[in-house]
Amino acid sequence: LNDRAERNLGERLNTREAFVQLFSLLGEGNLNAGMDFLFTERKDAVVDQAMAKAAGDMSGLVLAVVPLDTVKTNYSGDPLDAEDSAILRKQLWHPIIKKAGKIPIAATFLMPNKELAKRARLLGHIGVEPDSDGVYRKTTLLYRWEDGYMPAFSLALAAANLGIDPSRVVIDAGNEIALPLQDGRTIRVPVDETGSVWIPFPSDWNSGWRRIALDKLANADLSDDE
Repeated sequence: LNDRAERNLGERLNTREAFVQLFSLLGEGNLNAGMDFLFTERKDAVVDQAMAKAAGDMSGLVLAVVPLDTVKTNYSGDPLDAEDSAILRKQLWHPIIKKAGKIPIAATFLMPNKELAKRARLLGHIGVEPDSDGVYRKTTLLYRWEDGYMPAFSLALAAANLGIDPSRVVIDAGNEIALPLQDGRTIRVPVDETGSVWIPFPSDWNSGWRRIALDKLANADLSDDE
C-alpha cells in the first residue's frame, strides 16, 4: 500500500471497499493470504459485512493480532470480551514442548473486529521488539497466552501454505522449533531461549521482491481483462 495507491484508491480505502475487492480477487484465485491490517473498528456496516463475507469465502486468510504486555505498554484499552477470548482460544497452538525456555507471555491482544476474526483460518501475532540499541535483528515466533501459544504472523502463513499441523510442532527453546511437513520432511528453525529467530534480511525494500500496488489488485477485481 504505497502513496500512489492511496491517492488512486481515495474513498475506497477509507471505506475499506478496496479490501473487499482484494479479498474477492484472492478468493477467486483460491490463494492463501495474510493481512497485517488490524481493522479493529467498525466503519461502513454494508462494506464491513461484504469484507467479512469475502474473507470467509477465501480458502485461507491469516489475520494479524498484536500481543501486549500491559505493564510495558501502560495499556488502558478495553479488556478482551468473552467472544474475543473464545476466538483467540480457538486459534492457539498446542505444540509438543521439549523445552519451554523463556518464551514471552502476552497479557492481552489487540484484535481485528469480531466478524472478520471469526472468518480467518489462522491468526498470527505481529509483535517484535528491538535489541537494546534499537535495531530489529530478531522476531519472536511464539507468545504464550493461557494454555497455548499464538504463532508469529510469518509462522501462521507458513502453516497455512504448507499444511503444517500445529499439534505436531515441537518447541525446543534455545535450540529449534521443528515444523513437520505432510511429506515426512521437517523444517527446523533455530531459535534462542525466548523462541526468537534471527531475521535473515534478504534485500532492501527496492530489490529482490515483487510487489503489486493495492490499487492495481483492487481494480483487477472489477475488470476481467485486468
